[in-house]
Amino acid sequence: NDAQKSYDAISYSQPIYKIVGIDAAGAEIDCSPAVFGQIYRYARLRGITNLTYHVGEDFYDLCDGLKAIDDAIRFLQLDKRSRLGHAIALGISASKYYENRGYQTIMSRQRLLDTLAWIYKTMALNGGKMPAYFSKELEKKMSEIYGKIGYHIPFNIDIYYMSMMLRSDNFNPIGQYSYWGRASLCQDQSCKKARENKNAIALCYEFLTSKEVWEKGNAIETYTYLPEIVEVASILQMYLQCIVLEKGITIETNPSSNVVIGPIDKYEEHTIHHFIKNGITVSINTDDKGIFSTSLCNEYSLYANSAKHMGVSDTDVIKRIGEIRKNAENSRFLPQRPI
Repeated sequence: NDAQKSYDAISYSQPIYKIVGIDAAGAEIDCSPAVFGQIYRYARLRGITNLTYHVGEDFYDLCDGLKAIDDAIRFLQLDKRSRLGHAIALGISASKYYENRGYQTIMSRQRLLDTLAWIYKTMALNGGKMPAYFSKELEKKMSEIYGKIGYHIPFNIDIYYMSMMLRSDNFNPIGQYSYWGRASLCQDQSCKKARENKNAIALCYEFLTSKEVWEKGNAIETYTYLPEIVEVASILQMYLQCIVLEKGITIETNPSSNVVIGPIDKYEEHTIHHFIKNGITVSINTDDKGIFSTSLCNEYSLYANSAKHMGVSDTDVIKRIGEIRKNAENSRFLPQRPI
């Protein structure tokens, strides 16, 4: 018995597993990156910096997918040690996407309101130019949806956008001086500024707690963009690509998976070509290799063949594959701390 107790004491005092990193990959459409904000920030405070998040693969609208990527980078505090899974909204053709859909989008009222507000404010805050009539159309639609949902605070686009910046905050932190408590609030500058506005806080709280708002917000809404959305979405794509470049985030691309289930018709249109052209660090991956009946070797072959069909020489294809493999090695997650 004494020997068993001694063995148990040693076993429980020694780590059995080590955390390599944190990844969230689930029902992207039904779950915002904001939901995972506190746990990712907590992990970072505890020394775990290997963070990845699958985002921008499933979306109701291209700008909806772009907003999700922006939210993930902000709320999860992604940086050079981080990766984004898929992120195809970042690199597909905006013109082809919207032209194929007749510029129409269908989603819940709440999600459409969020998407339009994100477009409007992200363009304004970053110097993007939109035609006055396009901006007016967005304002009109946002005000209309806001009224349908039934928020009690009068509509103001600035206040509403600030309330969106608070959705990753935990308004009831447990143990404010603990690591978990310290991770309760997002430290992005836009979030800090939003917490100074009482109406923004009240509006966010209503969004999070009102059953009536939730039910009315879940009603389906159809909206047809003006054709100018193509240029606007392209600008937003470039804006987010600059953030990814600046932060040194790696994008995990998955050729077979994205062509089979994403808005990509052929491998020559895959986002990896666009990302490489713009200097974004990428890796090639299999995603679910059993489901897609593929292997890592096959995924590299698909990339090589598509690049050759686009006119890239054999020498350059070999060079690019070497760079992609190096990117994968450099962005590999290694164990950081024990559980």
